Amino acid sequence: MFCPNPSVTYPAGVNVGSGQVGPNYGCLGSQPNPAWYYLNISASGSLSISMAAANDIDYICYGPFNSLSASCNSLTAGNTVGCSYSGSSTETLSISNAVAGQFYLVMITNFSNAVQNITVAQLSGPGTLNCNYLNATCSQACIGSTATLTGTSYNLSNPTFSLDPGGATSPTPTFIVSPTVSTVYTLNCTGVNSQSVMQTISSAVSVTAYNSPTLIPYIPTATICSGQSSTVWMSGALSYTWSNGIITSNSSVILSPSVTTNYTITGNSSNGCLDTAIITQFVDLCTTVQNQKNKNRSILFYPNPASQFIYADVEDGTANEITGFTVYDLLGKEYPVKSEEISKSKIKIDLSGLTEGHYFISVRTKRSVYYGKYLITR
Repeated sequence: MFCPNPSVTYPAGVNVGSGQVGPNYGCLGSQPNPAWYYLNISASGSLSISMAAANDIDYICYGPFNSLSASCNSLTAGNTVGCSYSGSSTETLSISNAVAGQFYLVMITNFSNAVQNITVAQLSGPGTLNCNYLNATCSQACIGSTATLTGTSYNLSNPTFSLDPGGATSPTPTFIVSPTVSTVYTLNCTGVNSQSVMQTISSAVSVTAYNSPTLIPYIPTATICSGQSSTVWMSGALSYTWSNGIITSNSSVILSPSVTTNYTITGNSSNGCLDTAIITQFVDLCTTVQNQKNKNRSILFYPNPASQFIYADVEDGTANEITGFTVYDLLGKEYPVKSEEISKSKIKIDLSGLTEGHYFISVRTKRSVYYGKYLITR
C-alpha cells in the first residue's frame, strides 16, 4: 500500500527479475525488479502524488477497481491510468475523478537494481488516500533504563503486533525496550483491512541509546552539630533535584537539618537520562569543650591551645571506650593524623603535621559522639 507519509518509505524491488507475463505494461520498454503497491481512495476527487527514490524508477498504474481481488485479471491497456519510462528518479502519478473506496495498482521498476527506498508525497488535489500505515515512535533510551516504543494509525481490524529484533508480540502497539546500543526497531502490525484481507504493515524507528549520568556525592562533614550547616558537593550531571525541593545546576548545596536526614538527589544529563543517589547528613547534639568540663565532664580535650599533641579522655571509659576519631578544619576538610592509645578511654592525637589554626575533632565512642574545637599554635 502507498500512503503519503513522510515517516514511511517503501522498498524498491532488488534482484527479483522482470515483470511477470500477463499484464499490459504500456509505456514500459522493460520491467526490471518490479515492486507492486496499491492505493485506496478515502476521499473522492482528483489527486497527484510523487514517487521519489535515489536512482531511476519507472511506473505504471492500473485502475480503478472496486476491490483488490477484482484487479488481478484486469491489468490491461484500458485500465491503465498512468505510465512513465523516463530516466528520472522522481515520477508523478495523476488520477482524475478518483472515487472513495476504489483501488489502484501501481508497479514501480528499479532500473539500477540498487537497494533504495521510495518516498511518496501528495502534490495536489482534493482526493485523498486511505493510510493504513503504522507510525512507530521512540526517539531515545537511557542505557540501564527502559523506554516505551509505541505505534499509531494502523487502521486494521483485530490487529496483533510484533517487534524486531527480539520477536516480542503484544495485543497492543506498545513495547518496552532497553537497548544497550543505538538500535533500529521494526514494529509490525497484522490485521484485517477494509477489503477483509489479512495485511501486515511495518514501521521502522531508530532508538538512540545514551549513557546515564553517574552521580558522585561528596560530604566533607558527615556529622554536624544541631544548628550548624554543611556543604555537600555533587558531580556527574548537568542539574540536580533534591528531595527537599532544591533544583539547581550548582555543584554544591548547603544543608542545615536539625535532625539526621536522608536526602535523595536526582541528576539529569543533557540528553534527559537520570541517576539517583542517597546521602545521609548526621546531626548530633554536640557539647563544647567548655560545657563538657562544667556539666557532665564526660570527655576532656587538652591542652587547648595545643602545639604538638592533644589528648581525648573519656570518663567512665570501661563502658564507653573510644572507637575512632576525625580531625577536620573549618571548611570540613578531613586530615589523616596518627594517634596513640593510652587506654581504652584515652588517646593521644598527633597534631605535628597540621598548620596553625582552628580545627574540630569528633571522637566516637560506644555510646556517643563528642565534638571539640581547638587551636594549634607554635
